[in-house]
Amino acid sequence: MQPLASNATRVLVIDDLEFLRAGLSQVLRRLGAFRVEAVASGSSDADAIELGQKDLVVLGPHLVVSPSAFARAVKTSDSDALVMHLADGLGRGEFIELLRSGVDAVVPVTLTQTELARVLVRIQRGERVFEGIALEAVRQELTAVEDDRRPVLTRKEHDVLALLASNRRLRDVADDLHVGLATVKSHTASIYMKLGVNNRSEAVQRAVAERILG
Repeated sequence: MQPLASNATRVLVIDDLEFLRAGLSQVLRRLGAFRVEAVASGSSDADAIELGQKDLVVLGPHLVVSPSAFARAVKTSDSDALVMHLADGLGRGEFIELLRSGVDAVVPVTLTQTELARVLVRIQRGERVFEGIALEAVRQELTAVEDDRRPVLTRKEHDVLALLASNRRLRDVADDLHVGLATVKSHTASIYMKLGVNNRSEAVQRAVAERILG
């Protein structure tokens, strides 16, 4: 399978590990690349590269600056090059920056040659491909959005809520927390307001649903 069918396909591989650059270069030649250049990200060779003469830029996981910065540099140059990042770890913040940079693919560095070939076919069709570790970053982003929407309770309110879940009377809750009954009633009213509920049962159900309580 040779997804890089044109003999004019010029590829740039950027990574700071020599053996990874060499391995990627060899695989890309098998997949149809006509000319492959491989450089370390912090070298003078990287600064001298003419991006406008590249059809594909492959960013490895070992870079002196963020992959999104490299991707942005390519996409804001005069180049029409596709940009693929092979990642071995990706936080949601960097994933968001990669999305903003216009990167064409973010995939695991552990891809097989066949899997890499399929990704190349897809991005040359105009698709943006996010697989493996990138999908985990998406899940982190969605979880963070959900977390941001959860009601925020104070530590004391959380303590009161946890005891409310045990069906203790308010006076027993006050005794357990070594505070007055009026304080517990105040915390309880605040909890109900923040959770948008009217009673203890609804408060506990909502807290469990929102993962405020286990």
